[in-house]
Amino acid sequence: MEGTVAHHDGVIDLLASSGFDSTKQFRLVRHAGGHVPDVYPRGLIETYQMFQVRQVFHGLDCIISFVGLPDNAALLLGVYDVVRIRSGDEGRARPGCPKEEWTRGDYFYELKKASGFEKHEGNVVIDWGPGARSWVQLPKYKRVLKPAP
Repeated sequence: MEGTVAHHDGVIDLLASSGFDSTKQFRLVRHAGGHVPDVYPRGLIETYQMFQVRQVFHGLDCIISFVGLPDNAALLLGVYDVVRIRSGDEGRARPGCPKEEWTRGDYFYELKKASGFEKHEGNVVIDWGPGARSWVQLPKYKRVLKPAP
């Protein structure tokens, strides 16, 4: 098509090549700051992202989750289906999580890691762009800086 720019190196296209359905209702999520430097190395980031103060994942089928890196880069954690929404005090935290602090949030999103994207998880790095303060974003083009090996 004339006038159309193909973004074949964007993260959504990359995930689509592994079966991601981009017609779903989803958001791009970049976790950085706050508790992230403590919880990510301890393997608690998945539980951390389930507890939220606002309705950030309401109405979504899934999220594409990243952890923030320097220079507005982001490392792909995975694609997570939004299974169910509960109150924050109903949330289940893994051992070692500061559940009392996290459950002060009003919402617990039961998330399940989608299969089929394992080769990308922990390998793909994207350029989040200048809007790094916006940690939940509508689907948009994000350039892949480092694809999966």
